[in-house]
Amino acid sequence: MPRLHYSGGQLPTPDAFARELSEAREVYDPLEELLALERVLLLLEQQHGLSSAEFYQRFLAGQGGDSPEVIAWVGRYEVYLSLKAAISQSLSRAGLPA
Repeated sequence: MPRLHYSGGQLPTPDAFARELSEAREVYDPLEELLALERVLLLLEQQHGLSSAEFYQRFLAGQGGDSPEVIAWVGRYEVYLSLKAAISQSLSRAGLPA
């Protein structure tokens, strides 16, 4: 997902922000983001010895805790699932195999 970063309390004008957001959207590649998320999830899976799907099911069943690492993993996995579904849906609409 495109990220715009501003520091030092300096925010752009509304027109400049709209232009920067439009430029960020033009270069955004959802497939690259999906692959990056897969790499991060794979590292977490290797560290903890279970798949993200299994971890997520345990979390939903109340067996995961609520540490910042757990919440970050849940968030990344949910973004991964959502992005994967959106890409699949786009491919289906285009008549391509998902």
